[in-house]
Amino acid sequence: MSSIFSTVLQMSLTGSYVIIMVLLIRLLLRNFPKTLIFPIWSVVAFRLMGPITLKGKFSLMPSAEGLDGGFTILEKAAAQSSLALLSGYDSIRIGSYIWAMGFVSLIIYTSVSMLLLKGKLKNARQYHDNIYEASHLKTPFVIGFIRPKVYIPAGIAHDEKNIIILHERSHIKRKDHIIKTLAFFVLAVHWFNPIVWFAFKKMTDDMEISCDETALSHCKTDMRKTYANTLVRFAYKMHPVNERIIAFGEGNLEVRVQHILRFRKPKLSKTISALIIIIAASLGLMTDPIDILSNEDLSPYMAESKKQDSEINEVKLEVQKQVRLQSEHFDKIFE
Repeated sequence: MSSIFSTVLQMSLTGSYVIIMVLLIRLLLRNFPKTLIFPIWSVVAFRLMGPITLKGKFSLMPSAEGLDGGFTILEKAAAQSSLALLSGYDSIRIGSYIWAMGFVSLIIYTSVSMLLLKGKLKNARQYHDNIYEASHLKTPFVIGFIRPKVYIPAGIAHDEKNIIILHERSHIKRKDHIIKTLAFFVLAVHWFNPIVWFAFKKMTDDMEISCDETALSHCKTDMRKTYANTLVRFAYKMHPVNERIIAFGEGNLEVRVQHILRFRKPKLSKTISALIIIIAASLGLMTDPIDILSNEDLSPYMAESKKQDSEINEVKLEVQKQVRLQSEHFDKIFE
């Protein structure tokens, strides 16, 4: 368990750096279509869940010494904390149990909430194919992983219904229901990292805006106002337990409405420019820098690493010794 948690901590540290870089890239490309920007979030998922790394000459990642060095300090501090507490469990081991309980609790909590939601939808009336109507709904949404279904409020106007169905079917065609479920699993693994929660929120915003762009590309210009009005009407603040569903009215409402009203199909030159930047940034963030130091250059670092490992082992042996002495002391007291 401790080794798994240590790997998660390392991936979370690396992933946090990548998230910050992606947020800066989003800021740089804020006037570009979100449809082109959204795929870069896959790099974040790769870093947060991929313990295997690639090497590249044009990496945008810091050197291994920077990240690994910080992690070694954490391990050493954990061992010293254990000695101070005279416990048989170091901080990494205790943290691994807390992390596992948080992960399992979040998965169970959201799974039960999804089952309860599906129970409330069992009386929904089928409108067409995988489209269902329910009278008690406040906002339309897509739910399901393998066989997604679209649920819409009953009794809405024909134009609004067509816009909602177009939007939600765009989500399904883009496989957003699968992407968001997988993204939530990544979030659950890194539930202790607030930067990952922020990234999940921004990823969801980009998903909704890029889906708006996909839907609007199939609409006439005079339908944009109706589209925006429909979005405002069904605006809905998602409850945390429903983060796995895709709701029509979620995301940054003001930004989405402004984007809808100003939407224009991007020019070819702008599309090519965005693709070049996104591809280059993705390759740079997915790869680690190639080690160019010789064995002679590395020898001081290797010696220091061995010294730190030796110190950690000494601390752990001292912890075990103190625990054994305490155990013998208590045994004598109760004899």
